[in-house]
Order: sequence, then C-alpha cells, then structure tokens
Amino acid sequence: MNSGKRGSISRILPTVTFPVAMLLIAGGAGAQPTFFYTPVSQSMTPDGQTFVGPLYDAAANAHWVHRVNRNGAHQYTTDRAWKGDVVKCNADATLLATEMNDAENLAGFGSDRTLAHVLQLGSNWTNLGLTPNGNSCDFSLNAVGGIARNTNQVLISGWSTRECGPYRAWLFDPSNGEFTTLPVSNSGPPLFADARSARGDSISDDGTVIVGYDTNYDPTSHGLVGPRATVWRKSSGVWTQTILDLYGGSAVAVSGDGNVIIGRMSVETMQSTFATTYRTPVRWVRVGDAWVPQNLGGLDTYRPTVVSADGSTIAGEGFIWRPSLAGGIATPLSTYLASVGAVFNGLTIGSPAGASVSAISADGNSLVVAVIDRRNPCLSTYGSGVIDLAGTACAPPRVIFDPSSMEVASPTIDYGLILNAFFFGTWELSYQWQKESAPGQWVDLEDDHCGEFNPNLFDYRGTSTYQLRVGYLNGTWAGNYRCVATNPCGVATTNPASLTEPCAADYNQDGGVDGMDVESFFVDWADGGLRADVNQDGGVDGQDVEFFFVRWEAGGC
Repeated sequence: MNSGKRGSISRILPTVTFPVAMLLIAGGAGAQPTFFYTPVSQSMTPDGQTFVGPLYDAAANAHWVHRVNRNGAHQYTTDRAWKGDVVKCNADATLLATEMNDAENLAGFGSDRTLAHVLQLGSNWTNLGLTPNGNSCDFSLNAVGGIARNTNQVLISGWSTRECGPYRAWLFDPSNGEFTTLPVSNSGPPLFADARSARGDSISDDGTVIVGYDTNYDPTSHGLVGPRATVWRKSSGVWTQTILDLYGGSAVAVSGDGNVIIGRMSVETMQSTFATTYRTPVRWVRVGDAWVPQNLGGLDTYRPTVVSADGSTIAGEGFIWRPSLAGGIATPLSTYLASVGAVFNGLTIGSPAGASVSAISADGNSLVVAVIDRRNPCLSTYGSGVIDLAGTACAPPRVIFDPSSMEVASPTIDYGLILNAFFFGTWELSYQWQKESAPGQWVDLEDDHCGEFNPNLFDYRGTSTYQLRVGYLNGTWAGNYRCVATNPCGVATTNPASLTEPCAADYNQDGGVDGMDVESFFVDWADGGLRADVNQDGGVDGQDVEFFFVRWEAGGC
C-alpha cells in the first residue's frame, strides 16, 4: 500500500437506522435555508463570505485558482496552472496553498512532479520545493494539508530521506521560510521502529493542534498497523503526539479552537469503547490533556469531513450533526433540509461519489457541498455551492468566467465544442444560451436530438445549463455565443465567445496562401495525422487531398 496517498481501506459493515420521526426533530428553528451557487468552492473563509478553488479555462486548457467574494470581488492568477489537491486558504483568503507542477524542477525529479505552492494575494505563486530531506516516490512529492487560519502556517506532508522513504508531516512558516518536523511514534520493543509514515490533514486556527495519521508496527504481532488516527499538540513550545486509535481509524479534521477532532474509529476500538462494530462518526473532545470520544450515531456509511470552529456542528458524506438536532444523532442532510422546508428546485445535493461537504463556516451555518443540476433533460451538470442553514438575502447573478472563443475546423472533438459560463448567485439560478443572428441581435437556443452524443447528430445540447455543447448536424455552428443567467433578484450576461473556422487554405496558419501550405499539408497527410483530415470525415485519405486543393486553389478564405 502506498502510505503517502490519500484514502483509506474500509470494511463493509451492517448499518443501523433510526425512526424517521426522531430524525425530523430539529433544534433551534430559524430562517429557511438558502442555496448560494458558486463554482469556486473548494475552501471557504470562516465568515462564509469568500471562496477559493480552480476553474477551467478552455482557451488555455488549464485550471486557474480563483478567489471569489459574495459581494462580487473576484481575483485569479494565470502564472501557474493548478495541478494538485484542494486549494486551502487562511482566515481572509489572502494566503492560499495547494499543489502545482514543479515547473522550475527545484526538486530535480522532473517538472511534471507536483509540489506545495503558496500565494500571497496580489503576488504570484511561490514554489516551496522539497520539504527537509525530501525525496520522491510518485508524482506528488509533497502535499498541502491545511493552513492555520490565524497564524498562516502551512501544513505539508511528503516523502523524505530516500526514494519512497518515510512519509512525514511538516509545518512551514511563510514569514521566515522555516520547516518544523512533527514527531512520530516508535513501536517500542522489540523492533523500536519509527513510524513507517505520518501525515497531517487538518490544523487548528492557531496552529497548535494537528490531526492526521501515523502508521507503525503492532508491539505484539509486529504486523504493520495503520493508518492510525493521530493528533499532535503543541504546548510550551513542544510538540507531542497522541495515537487516538491503536488499531486504525481516521482523524480527518480539527475544530478551529483546537478542542474537537472528528473522524472514525476502527472496528476493534468501536467495540471496546462503545460496544458496537458500527463505524459511525466519532467526535473527540479535549479534556485537559486527554481526548474523550463520543459516538455520534447514525449510519456506518457516514464519513465526517468538516467541523465548525467550536466543534458544535459536524457534517460529511450524507449527514449533519448538532447536539440539538435529532436528539444528538447524526442525521441525513437531505432529511434535515426537507424537514425545514428547504427545496432547491432541480438540484441534487451530493455527487456521484457521495453527498460530501467540503468546507464549513466558523459558526457552522454555511456548508460547501457538491451538487448535480438535473433541470435540463438533455444534459445534467455538476457544480458546487453553499447551503446557508440560517438563510441569507438573495444575491443577484454575477459572471465569474466568460466562455472562451475557439478556432476549429468543426465540432468533432469528444461531445462537440464545449462553452462554459461560470456564474454565482442565489438559487434558483437559471441559464439561457443565445447566438447572435445579426449584429446586436441575440436568439435563444434550444436543445435538439437529446439522445445523441455524436456532434454530427445534434446542433445544441445543454442550452439551459452553464455548459453549452455545440454540434454539427446542420453545419451552422460558427458564430458568436453568450449565456444569460437569471435568479429572483437579478440578471447577468457573459461577454460573447466566438466559434470560428480557420482558413482551410492557409494550412500552416502563417497568414498567407502559398506553396508552403501545400508542403505542410502533405507532410501531415503522409504521416496520417488527424490534422490532415481536412474534410473531417474521420479518416485521412484521397478525399482530404481533393478537399484541400479546392480550398487552396480558391485562394484566401
């Protein structure tokens, strides 16, 4: 098993259910929850107002990291493409951290490897290079686990000492460029082995509590046990480590105040602690120097992912927990939303991988979730947004990213030419793609031939989603397109994007039609390269030669 990779091995266990009536007992009645759609939502500031994450730019064929505020402020950098895991942010999202390609080859293992990078708002991304004694094993040389929101320390884990050597966790301080290594366990007699691997996954706001895992040998059987749920705590300037579960388990996040840890226990520890083998979510609360576990109940399919600043709200794949909700038992998020009348028309909260919550505000009232928009019968789209449990005022649509113009021979790539228009705003957010029929005149588009994926068999799909797929059924694909988004409190329209056909006669695209185009064409044609398929019939043959010379002899375009 590659101990440096994210993920864990889980057992398939029976589940336990609770009466629906019990699940619907909600504590603290308030305003009806609202949904704020934002495609940039990997991480969120504690106040629930600013979001960071990557967006895809089709023109550059790259993901750029964006920072978006609910009031409309929007920044992003294009000096380096995002390649890594989740983008993390500090308390006001002025410091970001994630993995990106080692373009400078600082590690010496190749520029295609990924390393931790940090960004101070208003500057460019800084490659942190290898961690102390760093080495390689796979394409991810080191990874970002989190940022201490108030102190800006960056939690990093990576390979060390030798190829595929021990995986270790460090703290990086951007103010002085120093790394601090977190301690690891020792198996004790008779092996006296240091942990085979250790990783940090979450850090408290002040940077004094870190959770993750530690892998070591069982002192009796000498077999490798792990990963084991682990917490590191700094007191009087010294880091100490506590293994929360000797038989495995997971510690996935720590509250902002550093007093609550969330995760799951191993079957063995659930049995010895709570007399059950159901691996339901667990909440550890710090009492002095001890961590006291609490079984949150619910289903053993629930996997916690986020915890509020004071540990009083916990959520994850498919559930939410609060002491006052459903008698303090982990509750299906969808059930809770339905019980308080929160209906988000057309949206399915979750994703094919599960209803995962990826971020939470300090007060626990805002949850970043994955969503599926199924309103268009021709095309379902995937996105993300924020459930505001306490409700918020309607925010009008705002354009985050305009669709990208493209120059192509015809829409034969994948499922057609794809135009994305990214907005944010309060749900229900509706989309309408338009095409310019005459200068300044725009016509609403409609889907056709919904069951077809071959772009030669449809003209448009997804005309009422954020993603328009343009086909070639009638050969009328070229032109200018834009998307209009509306919600109950406003309208926003993207800048237009142009789909244009390149000059077929100017084959080498040097601005002129001459013998150099013929030479370039025949080089590609002789090699059988798809670029020489100028008639776009899927093959490179004599018909392409005929098609090319008809265009070339006509001269110009």
